[in-house]
Amino acid sequence: MIIAFEGVDGVGKSTIINELVDRLIANGEKYVICGSFPPTQLGYDLEWHLKNDQLDWQTEAHIFALARRQIFTDFIVSNYEDSIVILDRFIDSSYVYQGLYNEGLKGYEIVRQINEPTLNDMYNFGIKVDLTFYITGDMGEVFDRLMSRGADYELKYDLFKISELYDIYYSYFNIDNEVKFIDNTKLPLDKSVEKIYKEIKKLKRGGKTNGETA
Repeated sequence: MIIAFEGVDGVGKSTIINELVDRLIANGEKYVICGSFPPTQLGYDLEWHLKNDQLDWQTEAHIFALARRQIFTDFIVSNYEDSIVILDRFIDSSYVYQGLYNEGLKGYEIVRQINEPTLNDMYNFGIKVDLTFYITGDMGEVFDRLMSRGADYELKYDLFKISELYDIYYSYFNIDNEVKFIDNTKLPLDKSVEKIYKEIKKLKRGGKTNGETA
């Protein structure tokens, strides 16, 4: 099983994932977790270049495509059948951050082409992301959280940019009724994680999940 968590920086994805992992461990579930970059030398090198080089959005898209290619080949393929593979973002985030944010539908298509080898292999292997949870929250709180992370985030974001990314993300996922919306402003952390875990258990039993908002 493959589940992905999407949402803007600072919205609380990592906090929810950490709590979910505790729940999985407590229930004896096997899991594998990957962030945007795989825990490999290639992943470390790609992340370094992303943080330290001045890159245009298409170069960023290629970097993320390389990272997610290795996540697919080295982690997803070997684990998705007998473990819960947790992805802290996957290709959807490149559609939003690099593609739609910079060049709209043209950017989306460019990102799709960059990721086409991985998308084709996923299709040929019969592999797909089984559940996507889109995490939403209060943009004022998100912005304050980002600013508290230091100078790198202060240079990278302003409230307008993070709000625009939020709106693009929301519009992107709002047309897909398979995506689960988890609103951090409506439920406490433990209730959000409980809802997510129930969706996972339902899918493992072969049930169909609904894309309602929490």
